Amino acid sequence: MVTKGLLSRYIGYLNSGCNLSSKLRLAIVLTFTNHIVLHRVPQTVRKILIKGANRLSRGVTTNIHGLKFRMRDYDSCYVCTPLFEDWSGDYLKVKEGDVFVDVGAHIGRYTLPVARTVGEKGLVIAVEADAGNCNCLRNNIKLNNLHNIITINAAAWSNNESLKFYPRESSEGGSIKKNMTDQGDNYVEVNGRTIDSILKEVKAEIQVDWIKIDVEGAELEVLKGLNRTLLQNSPQLLVEVSEENRNAFEHSMNILNYRYYAIPESARKELGSTIYYYCWTNKNSHDVNEK
Repeated sequence: MVTKGLLSRYIGYLNSGCNLSSKLRLAIVLTFTNHIVLHRVPQTVRKILIKGANRLSRGVTTNIHGLKFRMRDYDSCYVCTPLFEDWSGDYLKVKEGDVFVDVGAHIGRYTLPVARTVGEKGLVIAVEADAGNCNCLRNNIKLNNLHNIITINAAAWSNNESLKFYPRESSEGGSIKKNMTDQGDNYVEVNGRTIDSILKEVKAEIQVDWIKIDVEGAELEVLKGLNRTLLQNSPQLLVEVSEENRNAFEHSMNILNYRYYAIPESARKELGSTIYYYCWTNKNSHDVNEK
């Protein structure tokens, strides 16, 4: 059933199209790839719809508050709109001069607006495991003439080692964790890197202010690989956590003397249950009740 709220969201998606061609293609893609449709049709029909939507989506350009995003596939059309994770602004309060690490940067939904906010005195380090996403991200950076972003094509992990990366049928949701994807034994080899080693490579004594993590179930391993940064810098965190990892994640935050808040409006159930946590220490205290 199409509710008034759902209809208003689709209108918001369509309005983000930069031109008539993008708006028309968005309308077609969103009509045939929304969850109501995809969950009701046979698997063979679903694959045909997604394949067609991916072709139609390539080259679609959206505008989010003055920033342009060029799509890679149909999933990008949902991610790169003003309504995607629109709750994040209540927690992610970066300021000019901040250093922000985007782990699981996709094609730039967080990277680009944060880069504009932190300005020339700040820095964004965008880490993305999927080579196709990373290339699209770099193109979107050029499209917006941003010069304060460093992109790293690698999978954030607990150690520096070669890893199997399991993609999904769309650009969003690929993971090092096989059980988090829907593509069976299909995988590609990627470089696994710790965030600590990446930051040391960027600048020996870098002071990180914020880290966003969205790695489809691998968040615990990512935390192990940035332990030094957390202890030395105490950055604020925005982390998507899968249901099976919630207890272990909260335990890790307690050990690191972080306070945390599970953001109820961020809960997702499209592929397993996930929820974002906002985490902070006494050094950067923030009252979540003052959003």
